[in-house]
Amino acid sequence: MVQAQKLRAGILGVSGAAGQQFLAALDGHPQFEVARVYGQNSAGKRLSEIDSYVYFPRNLGKLVIEEPKVDSDLDLVFSALPSEPARELEAMFAREMPVISVSSAYRYEPDVPILIPEVNSDHARMIQRQQNLRGWKGFIVPGPNCTLVSAAITLKALEEFGIQRVSYSSYQAVSGAGIEKLRLLGEQVLLEDRGVELKDRSPIFAYNVIPYIKEEEEKVSRELKKILGTFTDEIDPLEAKINGTCVRVPVKFGHTLCMQVETKEGLDAAEVWRAFKKFNEDQKFYFGDLHSSPKNTITIMNEYDRPQPYLDAELDGGMTICVGRIRALDGYGGKGIQYVALSNNLKKGAAKGAVQTAEFLVRDGYIQKE
Repeated sequence: MVQAQKLRAGILGVSGAAGQQFLAALDGHPQFEVARVYGQNSAGKRLSEIDSYVYFPRNLGKLVIEEPKVDSDLDLVFSALPSEPARELEAMFAREMPVISVSSAYRYEPDVPILIPEVNSDHARMIQRQQNLRGWKGFIVPGPNCTLVSAAITLKALEEFGIQRVSYSSYQAVSGAGIEKLRLLGEQVLLEDRGVELKDRSPIFAYNVIPYIKEEEEKVSRELKKILGTFTDEIDPLEAKINGTCVRVPVKFGHTLCMQVETKEGLDAAEVWRAFKKFNEDQKFYFGDLHSSPKNTITIMNEYDRPQPYLDAELDGGMTICVGRIRALDGYGGKGIQYVALSNNLKKGAAKGAVQTAEFLVRDGYIQKE
């Protein structure tokens, strides 16, 4: 049996934490091989010479980081660029090849889908429209803001009950603010433990809660409505009202959401359990063949004090949504439910989730070997 030739992938923004997460997610991948790596500030260095934020395979250490330029020997590009440079560079590559991104640069464009395969795979049909409108050979498909992944997946599973109103509080890991902030958390813990006053060292992550993350609540609402919207010729956003508060907490990895959902149809905890289990069966049927898909899209936890980021963020390779504390919402006439949901912000919510999206686009013919 002849093994299919791997698709040659490039990584934009490889020297940052998100770029290195792509290196880790693509390590030993059966469909993709890392052929080129790009970085504006680190061009000319070998991968082995850059600061390592996460584990990535050392056999790639000899790859030389290049200035971003379109190379005809690539089949696709993964982008880990900040939003500002992504506006120019992602478009430059998309004129010639598919770009799968974790950047926010193009999320709000009307011809660009924000894809989570388990939630809105039908939105991939927008790709052809994007190509026609922009005259591109390739396309741009971004993933969502990492905060909302667990909300999008669990709300999709409850779609049959009619989502009317969503209220949430998010408790977001420091790594979501960037790996340099994660290092700052470690430094502040050491200083505080030595009795050093931190009041003049804003932002204070150690032993602290910060009840505001700039523009995060607006992003969550806007993106959730787009992702959960219906697609015909364009996306009609979800009409439900969405309100929330985003909080930074002294946790390294894993975003936790406390969800309160009002529905049009009546439901109770047992029906939610059944809906989540059926959703898992459906996703296993549609996406179980993808290399990065978890065993269960939603992992239902029976323990009264779970999920917890420290214990559960890495379950199923960091690709499952952990849900617990499912219970009725009082005062809603049997049409309200609440639960706690946890996602891995650096894996399902970022690079590994983007790789899963690329696997889906390859399987369904949107990405092909050049």
